[in-house]
Amino acid sequence: NLWGNQSITLRKVDGKYTGLYKCAILTDSMTSAAEDSRSVTVVDKPLEAPKIYVEENGFQIGKVLKANCTSKGGYPPANLTWLVDGEKVASNAISGPKQYVNDGEVDVSVSELMLPITVAPRSGHIKLTCTATQYTMYSVSTELQVDLKEVTASSSTKLMNMFLAVMKGKGNVFISAVMASSIYLLHIIH
Repeated sequence: NLWGNQSITLRKVDGKYTGLYKCAILTDSMTSAAEDSRSVTVVDKPLEAPKIYVEENGFQIGKVLKANCTSKGGYPPANLTWLVDGEKVASNAISGPKQYVNDGEVDVSVSELMLPITVAPRSGHIKLTCTATQYTMYSVSTELQVDLKEVTASSSTKLMNMFLAVMKGKGNVFISAVMASSIYLLHIIH
């Protein structure tokens, strides 16, 4: 009980102190003259900056770049957002964030990015940015540059290219027929 114009300061609080707080003004006869309540969320920042993990050491045109962003600890668990080359990512390319609780009671937020790569960027790389936020109290970003991966031609493609080099000048109809049958053969193999 406090009398007069008083305030309460809570120190060393954690997520357990999140909840509804009520203040009541009582008259001398101990009847309630007025009361008000407020919802309070105690924010405990994550243990470290978010981390980005990519499935492969690069990306290829025509494939899907898969990446995860993970934020450990904190209360409430961090919200995770993605940027690709500084631009917001379409929501259909993102899964999550999902929150998990480990045995050690550390909350983990995970968001997965599945980005179809349709054209090669001029720079030859893509910059991924993941930002972990908790309301307006906490915001930390991590960036990762993912480079274009050179694709080596498969042996069947190399063989077809060698054959075409040998047959060059033997007639367009013959080369077209060979290419069509090679493509058909590749389709059967794959």
